[in-house]
Amino acid sequence: MTTGFERLLTGHRLGDRYRIDEVIGRGGMGAVYRATDERLDRAVAVKVVTVAAPDAEARARVRARFHREARAAARLQHPNVVVVHDFGTDARLDLDYLVMELLRGEDLAARLAAVGRLDAGFTADILFHAARGLAAGHAVGLIHRDIKPGNLFLERTPAGALRVRVLDFGIVQWAAEENEATVTQLTLVGGRGPHSPAYAAPEQLRGETKLTPACDVFSLGVTGYQMLTGTRPFGEPELQRLASGVPVPLPSLRTLVPGVPEGLEWLLRTAMASHPADRFPDAAALADALAPLRGAAGAAGAPGAATRAPAERRAEIRVGEPVRTPAVEQDETWYAPPPPRPAAATRPAERPFAPPPAAPARESTLFAPDYGAYAPAPAYADPRAMAAAPAVARPGLVRRAASAMWQLTLTLASAAAVAGLWYWLREAQLRELSEPFYAAVVGLTLAVPWFAHRLSGRRGSYWWALIGSTAVTAAAFRFFQPLAGPEATTAVLPLAQLAAAGWLLRLTRRRRRDPEHE
Repeated sequence: MTTGFERLLTGHRLGDRYRIDEVIGRGGMGAVYRATDERLDRAVAVKVVTVAAPDAEARARVRARFHREARAAARLQHPNVVVVHDFGTDARLDLDYLVMELLRGEDLAARLAAVGRLDAGFTADILFHAARGLAAGHAVGLIHRDIKPGNLFLERTPAGALRVRVLDFGIVQWAAEENEATVTQLTLVGGRGPHSPAYAAPEQLRGETKLTPACDVFSLGVTGYQMLTGTRPFGEPELQRLASGVPVPLPSLRTLVPGVPEGLEWLLRTAMASHPADRFPDAAALADALAPLRGAAGAAGAPGAATRAPAERRAEIRVGEPVRTPAVEQDETWYAPPPPRPAAATRPAERPFAPPPAAPARESTLFAPDYGAYAPAPAYADPRAMAAAPAVARPGLVRRAASAMWQLTLTLASAAAVAGLWYWLREAQLRELSEPFYAAVVGLTLAVPWFAHRLSGRRGSYWWALIGSTAVTAAAFRFFQPLAGPEATTAVLPLAQLAAAGWLLRLTRRRRRDPEHE
């Protein structure tokens, strides 16, 4: 569904050269059109930028950013990156526009909305080729900043094969400009950042401006996790913790999706490490790690083309020249989708992988690149796969300090409760007071799991810890006391309760699934 403004441009000529034919997508900054380049007689995709500005000076700044970053995007000539042909400003309509090649196929977000998830081999292939495209930008100092399924396009070739194309390289930061005072981006209007919070790295959520290629590695790791499981790894509570600098443990991929190779799970965990120094340093290193994991979908690639050292590959690329290395010329990154697995090998609880259709079903499957996270068609508007999480604001220093003090106070209070109840238990035993004795036993049974739960960072189940503490208490008085005596039983009871509670907390922390990802 398009707005009246978008339809008004149909039939107009931008720059006296590009005839607008129809709307094929839209985003936060404007609309994407199918157009005809009348000078060269070819079909192209034209993104019309419609960012509002409060005054003429602000409009001039936005236009300058647009021109600068259009030039930056046009520098990339790589099979895994969408090609930017031209840009300009229509003097008659006072509209900025970006001209790109018109792709046939669909973006990864639409594919995931249709099939739910992908198998491990197909996922590794998509990640590998996407990393190759990102590596071309990283090699010349460009950081994408907004990698997500909507910005990875599965281009359909006339023969029915697929090629992965990285879209939206117009939202970038020049990493080499260390003295840059502002972030260069097309969508920075009213203080809004260019990234999608659900896929953004922790340093992006914190609003840091001096980013490294490792932030793109993190976003590609989140995308790979979603391809394998059908869900994103982080909900809003986890994003808030990441923005506050608190590491968030990931559920086991092989528990959620049986059959995922151990190497692929390790790779995604490394890519999604909370600290940039713990991730792959750039997309070239990630591609090298992905090369041995590629499945049947990537068998058509040239052998050894992706396994070369990142430093060797980067040495072949010079700033200011088209990015087309000898490795790329040998491996044009074409591949065919893997055949479906035999029915007998499909587990009952596992959703079978559905390969992409052999050819576009109708004309509406011709999409332009996703420049601005537009929805390709209403049929793919699935909020589970397309909607971005709300923006996350990092708590202030005072609030974080107060929260830390409160958590420390609760932990010390739980430790004091355990110590006081154990002292009460010993005194009641020495004075032969039966009612205080049993009250202290019940109190210890409840307080010890609480203390263990606080020590574990509340990442396990308190109720399972309570069950373990209760079972140990019953066993101590039923079996241990007749052998060792009452005094020995009360002496070791808190330690035994603590050991049982801690063990069950660790087990439940490993196996528990976050309801945000159900």
